[in-house]
Amino acid sequence: MPKVLQASGVTGKVAIYEGTSEEPFTTPLSNIDKLYFHSDLNYVSAADKVTGTYTIPARNQTIVPYKNGLWFEHVLFPHGRPYAPFTIGKLINYKSVTLPLVGSIPLQMDKISLDNGTGGNAGTWQFIALASDLTNVVLMEYAYNVSDDYGTRNFFEPITLNYEIVVTDLVAGTTA
Repeated sequence: MPKVLQASGVTGKVAIYEGTSEEPFTTPLSNIDKLYFHSDLNYVSAADKVTGTYTIPARNQTIVPYKNGLWFEHVLFPHGRPYAPFTIGKLINYKSVTLPLVGSIPLQMDKISLDNGTGGNAGTWQFIALASDLTNVVLMEYAYNVSDDYGTRNFFEPITLNYEIVVTDLVAGTTA
């Protein structure tokens, strides 16, 4: 199939598409599978790229009690927009890899085998997710503790994260 570049000086529309029909030019949403670009469609663009470092504090049974899970919000930086922007990010050099911040990311886990006659296992888990609100870009942390072996000792030591986050011009939670 040929690739076509079509433009209209009257409407100002521009499109790059595949095929011989003009349908991708005139009705782009109905022919999205044939489009490479169309000026009527909204595309995500980066408004800012921010790099930084943040340390999540230690967690212990005093902070996250036995058989409990708690949410913590960590403010990374103010985004300066009058809305909650869609953000894209990654952790840089986290345990020697680049880790995309997509969904809920397991950060630290500690599984403990219990020998209390029940034959069960317990442990602690820590997850993070990238988010934004009307003011800031944040990391949401969820820490869960199902071990009573720690007492007041830390089950998670402080962890320093290096991040790179792109703040886009899209409002989070909306559609084009």
